[in-house]
Amino acid sequence: MKKLEFPNRITVELTNQCNVSCSFCPRQKVDMKTGYMDMKLYRKIIDEASSHLPVKLVIFFRGESLLHPHFIECLQYAKEKGIGPIQFATNGLLLNEETVDQILNTGIDFISFSLDTLDPNVYKSTRKHGDLNASMKNVIGLSKKCKERKRNGLPVPTLQVSTIELDDYMNEQEAFINFWKQHVDIVRVYY
Repeated sequence: MKKLEFPNRITVELTNQCNVSCSFCPRQKVDMKTGYMDMKLYRKIIDEASSHLPVKLVIFFRGESLLHPHFIECLQYAKEKGIGPIQFATNGLLLNEETVDQILNTGIDFISFSLDTLDPNVYKSTRKHGDLNASMKNVIGLSKKCKERKRNGLPVPTLQVSTIELDDYMNEQEAFINFWKQHVDIVRVYY
């Protein structure tokens, strides 16, 4: 293995706050203060990484990155500094038309949506405060917008919808995969 002078991939947790409370999430087992990363610290991290390109950026860890009040600015800053590819994961609940346009205009490379099931009742039992129907509508809307942009020759991110191998989700996993294959590029099952 070749020793790296600097990591070729960094993960930045913009926030450890989340708008959904998942029964299986590690956040449930960690006692921590919640908050948002200061923009000065974020810029310092990106500035340092930009002097060691190429560097992949995962702008997500335990929280919902879309909650950060400067999320779009964070994406833009990293892209301006040559960082990439850039990816993040979300539950999709906070997407709206304006946010989708802003995200797509940053040139983000990859977005993963953690949705897990097609059954709102199962979703509600494992993701307290979530709204599967709203998240699905938002992801499908983003997918349509990406297809439209692609037809117009504009860049679009790779879209992924994921589930985890949890007993609650296994009965309908095949239906989940088949449904989402028509809307996104990748359907992933995490084990």
